[in-house]
Amino acid sequence: MTTLEMSCRLALALVFLIAATSKTVRRGGWDGFARAIQGFGIPKRRVVVVAAGVVAVEVSIMVLLALLPAIGYLVALFLLSGFTAVITRALRHGRSVACRCFGASETPISRSTVVRNAVLAVLAVAGLICRCMMPPAPIISPPWLAALIGLIAGLLLTRWDDLTFLFTSRPPQQLSR
Repeated sequence: MTTLEMSCRLALALVFLIAATSKTVRRGGWDGFARAIQGFGIPKRRVVVVAAGVVAVEVSIMVLLALLPAIGYLVALFLLSGFTAVITRALRHGRSVACRCFGASETPISRSTVVRNAVLAVLAVAGLICRCMMPPAPIISPPWLAALIGLIAGLLLTRWDDLTFLFTSRPPQQLSR
């Protein structure tokens, strides 16, 4: 295992942990997530099934990254591809939908959301390449460094909307209730 692979694995696991937790544990998280799914054009009768499926896959990614990392990376890549396709479709149709990926944010999806998903996909691909293509090698740097890098990357990615706001001249639009 390389430092890069361990960092990618930890960052992705943290991102999916926060995503699943924010949808299920936080007050109003499930209802907000269900409304967001409906805003993406999913029929009301299928919202609960889709929401439960998304959370189940997010949780399974965390478990797979711990036990079967290569499969975990592939499932993460598959889910991120699906998210990106749905978000891109909604953007093309002019829909203003809150992502609700990591909590109660009412910030609507944008090209920045697609970029964030692309960064997450790059982490999944990099982790998969390190895991499958490179011979097993001991971590050259201390394990705590890989953990720290993964933790920081994961936290930064879950706060992507806030960081986008900091580095752009205009604040994100809020959805009206």
